[in-house]
Amino acid sequence: YFKFSFLKNKTLIVGASGSFGSELLKLYKKKNCMYTYNKNYLKKGIKFNVIKDKIEKKISSLAKIKDGYILFAEKNPNLCFKNKKYSNLLNVHAAKKILNIFKRFNIKPIFLSTDLVFSGVKGKYVEKDTPKPKTLYGKQKLIIEKYIKKNFQNYLIFRLSKTYSFKKNDSFTNWIKFFEKKDEVFCASDQIYNPIFISDAAKIVYKISKKNLNGIFNLAGFKSYSRYEIMKKLYKEYSKVKNKKIKLVKCKFNSLGKNYENWPLNTSMNMSKVKKSINYKPMNLTKAIKNTIRAY
Repeated sequence: YFKFSFLKNKTLIVGASGSFGSELLKLYKKKNCMYTYNKNYLKKGIKFNVIKDKIEKKISSLAKIKDGYILFAEKNPNLCFKNKKYSNLLNVHAAKKILNIFKRFNIKPIFLSTDLVFSGVKGKYVEKDTPKPKTLYGKQKLIIEKYIKKNFQNYLIFRLSKTYSFKKNDSFTNWIKFFEKKDEVFCASDQIYNPIFISDAAKIVYKISKKNLNGIFNLAGFKSYSRYEIMKKLYKEYSKVKNKKIKLVKCKFNSLGKNYENWPLNTSMNMSKVKKSINYKPMNLTKAIKNTIRAY
């Protein structure tokens, strides 16, 4: 038994080539970490299609793995709804298939869930609040949350809010493109969440996993904003660089008619549990917006 425990010293990241996985990978020492990719090549990564391949055939040393991340997903709620069959295959069946192998090899699962498991009625959700998802994507993530709780005693589930980075096609830079193209921008004043810089989110997950903590954690910025409030801050910084008059028009999120389902409106989350568990302060929104404008 002691020999076996001693051997369990590796971390596996399934779906490491996505934006979150690549941030997480920076924090792990490569020698103690195995990681998979599908379409986006990763040096020294293991090519693995979660739907078609069997992980036990791709990784021979599963007995050495202590904990395993499940990061792959179809994350776009509209695409989940539009292609239900594929999104169920990926977000539910493939995840369960990996979890069954984790259980067999006594691997602690670390699962990336979403704030969309909440109904969005009250906001400021704590981890103990009852999830009630409105979107298919939220429902798929909740199925896996429940599956983990039923089958594992030792696990981590992180409910991730909207992330941003300074990359070209990220949320804030895409919003700046509205300013370039339009004189009038409609923005929802009723959709509220806690945006978080993606590398901060990865650092929080890394720190909590290294502390060997257990259970469900909210994963978000420490302060919540409406889309309108973020857009206002963004425009304020943008106008320091470019002299262009833009009218920001408040509107209702679900009235924009861009989604197949009614999305939850206030998925803001209380971050007290994370604050008590680790000492870490993510970048605040004002600094993030300044950096975004600079990068753009």
